[in-house]
Amino acid sequence: VEKAKQGFHREAIQDYDSAILSNPAYPLCYYNKGTSQASLGDYNGAIASFTKTISISIIWWKDIFIIFSSIGLTINNTSKI
Repeated sequence: VEKAKQGFHREAIQDYDSAILSNPAYPLCYYNKGTSQASLGDYNGAIASFTKTISISIIWWKDIFIIFSSIGLTINNTSKI
């Protein structure tokens, strides 16, 4: 997460992928990976990561709202390309 906060999204994605290999049922890794993918313009990858977040977890409604908001922002950004 620190790498992403510093703008090193490619490196952050590598860290998220390593964490996912260690614990594939941890939804926050997929969510964080999706935010970094969106920051790099990989909107399809981001949507896939956000969707995986939803599919593997039991999430509170607040968290679902945040994730769907992120998907919406990502889809909205694709229309600007």
